[in-house]
Amino acid sequence: MVSGNSNQSEQERDAHEKSLKYYRDIQNVVNTSRQEGRKETIKEVVKNMKKAGFSSSDIAKYTGLSESKIAQL
Repeated sequence: MVSGNSNQSEQERDAHEKSLKYYRDIQNVVNTSRQEGRKETIKEVVKNMKKAGFSSSDIAKYTGLSESKIAQL
């Protein structure tokens, strides 16, 4: 991706591209961590709902998971 600023040297453009890549890599790590955290939270919620006596269909309704996925947890 070439910047629209023609005043930048090739080294400046390369440095800018590297910083963008670094930023995107870090953002992906953060997003992945959040997704994994949500998965673990949902697993804990399902386990607690099972212990509390909720039916699989109710758990599915409240969590958005399928009953087969709930049975796996």
